[in-house]
Amino acid sequence: MVSLLCCWGVVVQAQNRMISGKVVTETDGKALPGAVISVKGHTAKTIAGDDGAFKLAVPAGNIVLIVNSVGYISKEAGLRTGQSVITIELAEQSNKLNEVVVTALGIQRQAKSLSYSAQRITSDKINEIRDANFVNTLSGKVAGLVVTQSASGPGGPARVVLRGNRSIQGSNNALFVIDGVAIDNSTIGGQVGNDFGGQNGNDGISNINPDDIESINVLKGAAASVLYGSRAANGVILITTKKGKIGKLGVDVNSGVTIESPFTLPKVQNTYGEGKGGVSTLRAGASWGAASTTYPNNIKDFFRKGLSTNNSVSINSGSEKGQTYFSYANNYSQGLVPTNDLNRHTVNLRITNQISKRLSTDAKLTYIVQNIFNKPRVGEESSVTMNLYKIPRSVDLNIYKNAYQVLDPNTNLYVPNYWTTSSIYTNPYWSVYNTHRDEDRSRIIGLISAKYEITPWLNIQGRVSLDKYNDKITQKFNANTLLFAGKGGSYSVQYYEVQERNMDLLLTGNNSITKDLKISYSIGSSVLERSNITNGVSANGLLVPNKFDLNFAQTSSFQTGAAQTQLQSVYGTTQLNYKDYLYLDVTGRNDWSSTLPNPYAYFYPSVGLTAVLSDMIKLPGYIDFAKIRLSSTQVGNDAPAFLLMQTYGFSPGGTGGFIARDGTRAIADLKPELTTS
Repeated sequence: MVSLLCCWGVVVQAQNRMISGKVVTETDGKALPGAVISVKGHTAKTIAGDDGAFKLAVPAGNIVLIVNSVGYISKEAGLRTGQSVITIELAEQSNKLNEVVVTALGIQRQAKSLSYSAQRITSDKINEIRDANFVNTLSGKVAGLVVTQSASGPGGPARVVLRGNRSIQGSNNALFVIDGVAIDNSTIGGQVGNDFGGQNGNDGISNINPDDIESINVLKGAAASVLYGSRAANGVILITTKKGKIGKLGVDVNSGVTIESPFTLPKVQNTYGEGKGGVSTLRAGASWGAASTTYPNNIKDFFRKGLSTNNSVSINSGSEKGQTYFSYANNYSQGLVPTNDLNRHTVNLRITNQISKRLSTDAKLTYIVQNIFNKPRVGEESSVTMNLYKIPRSVDLNIYKNAYQVLDPNTNLYVPNYWTTSSIYTNPYWSVYNTHRDEDRSRIIGLISAKYEITPWLNIQGRVSLDKYNDKITQKFNANTLLFAGKGGSYSVQYYEVQERNMDLLLTGNNSITKDLKISYSIGSSVLERSNITNGVSANGLLVPNKFDLNFAQTSSFQTGAAQTQLQSVYGTTQLNYKDYLYLDVTGRNDWSSTLPNPYAYFYPSVGLTAVLSDMIKLPGYIDFAKIRLSSTQVGNDAPAFLLMQTYGFSPGGTGGFIARDGTRAIADLKPELTTS
């Protein structure tokens, strides 16, 4: 058995002597930093340093040390009375299915015992290619995982689907869980849902600094995620972040530069110019005229080289009683569309402590500031790319690059300089320089947990987490922008405040019923509270053209909204293990959701059976590992706020509300849009 690296302090029980030793590889004697050393039947435990060395206070008499390291076979080593120095050699695992993986609620299990599919990704694989949204780098690394990258440039939301779509009405995104706690990954500001297009907002997971990630475990089956309830109906991606290490002060510096260019562009002909029916016509919108001089690169040359830089520094140190990890990262990314940029600062602090021989704590605080400048529109309605792709082949776009606007002498205002007339499309450089959508976000993610070892075989853990962020989205359209600008231009400001708080309690134990039959179990309860407040003001026309200030609005409209939901849950799981080759898993979870009518509850059952055939019977030499797994699970999606409710009686200037179908009042009200002049 191999244990994931955890930071433990030394616990002393009947301290009568201090031992020292070193953990090395069996093949070449190289040091194994991070190996976990514990005393069998006791709570004493420590971690090997960077040179593989360790010290540990142990009871008197003969003892047995248990040594675990990721990627190596667990080993027990005896230590006689009076012996104080030992060297322990670990053999590398020939079969990765013997690894220990992190599963739901942070429970560690042997990979071979799982009745569902799980896959682990290490930090080095995550950071092979840098991206402003690290989720995009998971593409191609996990079987069955489909990542659809946003067309909205750096910081745009990514769609993450495991094994296909499961819901028509709800989300099909996988649930992201960091250090055992689910985080908010909703798309604030909306997401484009049709071909006509619009603006994609900002998601939650893209804010995470990849340099803080230790590993990722992907739970693919419904049986794997049932303990997380409705939000995990589409699978779970578990992220374990880095902790401080026992030993000397360590400093890691990472710096990288990425340059990107468009991978594919539309294939276009380069023979015929402006016109139709084989006849050339100036200021035509299509390229079906006579053979003409064309500009093969007038689409390609519009895009710029995307330059991204990533700079981070992390500091870790610790003693046997406490460890600290601190990091700072700056991500700057230029989009392929001119003027589209992202700048993000991330500060992370994590402190773990072994307060007593039974009590340990873990506290983490992450603060993120992110600014996205001029996120491009997507879709058909006057997006940058659609304006670009409509260019006739005989148009030299360089002429329109520096002269994308001309002055209208009648109004003394600039209008787009376009090669034809259209009610939808315009010069792409006008879209770049005279329309803007800017997004500013500040976010704080906090976690406090405490774990108490009641007995050597039973422990209880409590956690409280907070995920809160504030977004400001501003949108500007210069006067004479097709489709979107009022008289003198348009301007809007939207404020979003999202908060998610989770509290949970988990009791975990393991016992031996007989010599061959073992049982492990967990039972827990949680309360998840989520609130979303929206306030916005739109200036539908500006008294002073292109003066983007709400004080100069010709007419103003106000949008306000609020939603608050609560999810209460109890859950439990039990595994019976017979001779380490036959496993029976039984799991159940019951949720009570405030968005559902009375009785508000729904239940998730799961049963799984795993048989490791290669351990049960002798197989031919060419078969290293074989197992059969069967599972039956029922899961589903919860309802979003107000989905099952109907509106009633809005009055101008008043407060609107919702009535549930069963007649009860909704827990939050929405105010209607008001217009003033």
